[in-house]
Amino acid sequence: MPPRSAVVLETATDVLENIRRLVSVALLVARKDYHQQEIKPQHVVLETVI
Repeated sequence: MPPRSAVVLETATDVLENIRRLVSVALLVARKDYHQQEIKPQHVVLETVI
């Protein structure tokens, strides 16, 4: 069995990877919504920054 710290590190990396995927999906959805309903550009900039 690998040492506990290695397992924790691996788990943290997986979590970060999942978060990154969720963020990119959220941005894609936000862009699609933006193109469908004409929202003010400022909202999209805010979402991108967050």
